[in-house]
Amino acid sequence: MHNTYICQLEEEMGNVIELLKSQLRKLQSGRSNIHIFDSIRVDYFGEKVPLDQISVLSSLGLRCFTIKPWDKSLIKSIEKAILSSNLGLVPLIQGDSVNINIPEPTEEKRRDLLKQVQTFLEESKVSIRNIRRSLNEDVKKMITEEDEEKRLLKVIQEKTDTKINELILISKNKEKEIMTL
Repeated sequence: MHNTYICQLEEEMGNVIELLKSQLRKLQSGRSNIHIFDSIRVDYFGEKVPLDQISVLSSLGLRCFTIKPWDKSLIKSIEKAILSSNLGLVPLIQGDSVNINIPEPTEEKRRDLLKQVQTFLEESKVSIRNIRRSLNEDVKKMITEEDEEKRLLKVIQEKTDTKINELILISKNKEKEIMTL
């Protein structure tokens, strides 16, 4: 039964870590990162469809992408979707594809990105702590033996500290990436 608490803790905290990684991947740090297009939806016969489901996305270099739609008539819709996204990208239509050059972020943009990283980190830490608090309450209700309760609460705290340190490491790596020219 005690392993179920630890398994639950690992799963829920692992989900928080994966969410942080996902959020950080989408930040435009000036490097070639195909995930910045994940949020773009293109109008395809009246439906909003993810860009990667109607085209091939590829990186042409450090700061350049090309988008080749399977249906060439979608080029204007793709251009419109990119322009209407709040990513600040300017598509360039070249024949049957759309090219996008990612400008190098200014110092101000980098500071804004660092603030976003810190915001995502703090939200993730709060989520981890809420998971710990909830599990601690469950343990206190369910475990009657005091020594076993203390041992389990100690394990939960150690796991929490480890996961928070992992979050910090992930965010520091992203900060380093953002500040690297």
